[in-house]
Amino acid sequence: MAGDRGMPNLKQTRKKANVNKLTAVAIAVIALATVTLGGAMFAKRLQDQHNQAKADARTAPKEMGADTGHDFSVDADRLKREKAAAAEQASISATQSGASMPVPSGAPASAVAVTSAGGHAGAAAQSAPHIETVAERRLDGDVLLNNGDDKGGANGARNSEGKSASLVPVVARGVAGGLDDRLTPSALPSVKASFLPDLDYLLKRGIIIPCAQKTKIVTTYSGMTSCIVTQDVYSADGRTLLVERGSEATGEQRTALMQGQARIFVLWSRIDMPNGVTIPLDSPGSDSLGASGLEAYVDNHFWDRFGGAIMVSLIGDFGQAASNRSLGSGNNQIQFSNTSSAGQSLADDTLKNTVDIPPTAYSNQGSALNIFVARDVNFRSVYDLEHQQ
Repeated sequence: MAGDRGMPNLKQTRKKANVNKLTAVAIAVIALATVTLGGAMFAKRLQDQHNQAKADARTAPKEMGADTGHDFSVDADRLKREKAAAAEQASISATQSGASMPVPSGAPASAVAVTSAGGHAGAAAQSAPHIETVAERRLDGDVLLNNGDDKGGANGARNSEGKSASLVPVVARGVAGGLDDRLTPSALPSVKASFLPDLDYLLKRGIIIPCAQKTKIVTTYSGMTSCIVTQDVYSADGRTLLVERGSEATGEQRTALMQGQARIFVLWSRIDMPNGVTIPLDSPGSDSLGASGLEAYVDNHFWDRFGGAIMVSLIGDFGQAASNRSLGSGNNQIQFSNTSSAGQSLADDTLKNTVDIPPTAYSNQGSALNIFVARDVNFRSVYDLEHQQ
């Protein structure tokens, strides 16, 4: 009704005033919060920069001043004086020791050096060992670069003498059979090709000479053997007859067989031809297929090695069985313990004496074999070729 009568509305004015106050307070609070947050961020940034500066200062290398303000000339003069005093003291002690030492009657004159206090003092001083002081070691020491391992004690002493292990390159040796061995190439020297001698006169290495065994071979003892060449053998070019059929080859068998072996090794030393030519070979024998050694029948001597031991063991078993049987009635028994022990000992001794018998190989006469030529043989000195017209 008051509005209808033209009177102002006081409630609306109060509401507007309250809203304005709240808006001002909110703006003030926001502004204060913004200022506070900005100040905190600025303070945090300053603190971070300060911490970073400290960290940089700790990690930065210390720079040595160009001039420490120390006068090294004073130290040099003092060192010279110390050296002169040490030399004089050494010369005095050397003179006293030389004068007090007795001279042997049979010693030569050049064995004793007379040292005077004047001119020869320097020679005695030079012969006396000089012990460096700490200051001398500091001035005379080499300048070394440390690798970051700042340790005192013995390591520091080695660094001051220039013998630090960290400054010496150390080559570590790998494990045998490791990767470093596999990466190491083999040293293969280069070779040059050359020409063979005249092929018309050459019995080339690797040629097979067929032969028939003339004598029987038994490997119990070393011995000589021979064979007869069954085919003509020609030169390397196939045009010249070098070894005639019917020539006789001689050789030797020197090694006895061992357990598990089944072939005889024969070394053929030379071939004698019907025309009087002798061919030095020194080549091994092979079978018909070229395998090293001659085929042979092998006797392993099984019963000779184990038969006696088996018989003695059986005798011991029979004795043991007899000792276990009770004779008569009741608890009466006859024991043969001594006899059983003696039988076992006899079996062991027999086995020891016979178990090492080597096998024996036999190769009969008439067996086919080959001689594998092991080296080049030149026949130019014994043959002369003529051209047929």
